[in-house]
Amino acid sequence: MDSEDAASSVGRLVDRLFSSDENQNIPLEQIQQDAEKLEEWWHRAQVDGLVPSRGEEWDDIPTHQTIVALFPFLLGLAKIARGNLDEREKRIQQAISYFLVFLTLLKDMQFLSKDERKYAERAIQLFQGISEDQHTNEYEKRQEKIDLWRQQKMWRHKLLQDGWSLSQMMAKTSDDTCRVDEERQREHIANMLHLAVYKVVAMAQHLMEELQLLEYGKQQQQKNVQEQSTATSQAVFLGRMRFHEPIVKQPPAFRIPKDDPCFPLHHHHHDDHTPQPQQSKPAKEEKEDDEDDKEEDIYKQRKWDDWKDDHNKGSGNSLR
Repeated sequence: MDSEDAASSVGRLVDRLFSSDENQNIPLEQIQQDAEKLEEWWHRAQVDGLVPSRGEEWDDIPTHQTIVALFPFLLGLAKIARGNLDEREKRIQQAISYFLVFLTLLKDMQFLSKDERKYAERAIQLFQGISEDQHTNEYEKRQEKIDLWRQQKMWRHKLLQDGWSLSQMMAKTSDDTCRVDEERQREHIANMLHLAVYKVVAMAQHLMEELQLLEYGKQQQQKNVQEQSTATSQAVFLGRMRFHEPIVKQPPAFRIPKDDPCFPLHHHHHDDHTPQPQQSKPAKEEKEDDEDDKEEDIYKQRKWDDWKDDHNKGSGNSLR
């Protein structure tokens, strides 16, 4: 592959990844393939010394090295691409590490403006866990979101005003007849870097909140597993388990029937000859009971005599 084809392929890859968060038509498989290729180029640039060194200013960097400053941002953007739900926590951590490299690199190159440097330093501290959200009320937080949105809109409009994509610019640089001004290409990459800074700053708080949520969910899952493993050995669990077991009713006590010929009579000796407690009554009460019994016998006899008088012999009152 000659230098023209290589430059054009780098430009196309950068254009696709740079707009991957806005262009929903780019397949996820294409984003992953571009990210793997870009990661290889990023490691090669580090080995070859193409990455701007610490303390090297933007104006002193050659134009063909300025595009290397975009690589960490694009790699972080690809890690958090839509649909990557597998190992989401690991991907977010990798994206944060790339964004830290990107912001630190631009801050060292003296490339950022005063406001951009303030936003970048706050995002770096947020990614490193040094400081949290410094907004005192919801109004300041809302105003900052509006400002970040306006800045992104402004730099995106500048990129559209160029009328050229990065792949077209890098393809035309080797043609003497249609040579694109090197300053124009440099300005285009600078606009992309400014827009990338505001994109990272805008998503910094959301990434940290998502990372904390994933870590909390992971801790809760581990806690539930530990509770389930130790619950069976607790006394409370053992006490609850009796409600889940089937209740078996005990049969009634076995008693030998008295008329059963299979058992000798001495089995019932205790029951037959057990003396029953008797209560002695006064003589007056016994006399009254005897009189009551006599009156009852007289009443029954009288009633029977009346019935015989009403039913003559032969009408069913004779004994047979």
